[in-house]
Amino acid sequence: LSVLDLGAALQGWLLGKTSILERAALLIAALLLIRPRLEMDVIGFALFLPVFVKHLVIHLRARRKTTSQP
Repeated sequence: LSVLDLGAALQGWLLGKTSILERAALLIAALLLIRPRLEMDVIGFALFLPVFVKHLVIHLRARRKTTSQP
């Protein structure tokens, strides 16, 4: 998960283009997830999850919109 966060933060792309704030959250999450401590894992995952869910919802809505049109 930390490698995914780091890649998304550095490239600026998760399931779509990420904002500066999302990139910052993903970078911090990646750095926190590198060390194997429960507290850091929880905080890192808490930073990653909202960004991922937002991008997943946007991606699924766009996909549904394009498949429903004739």
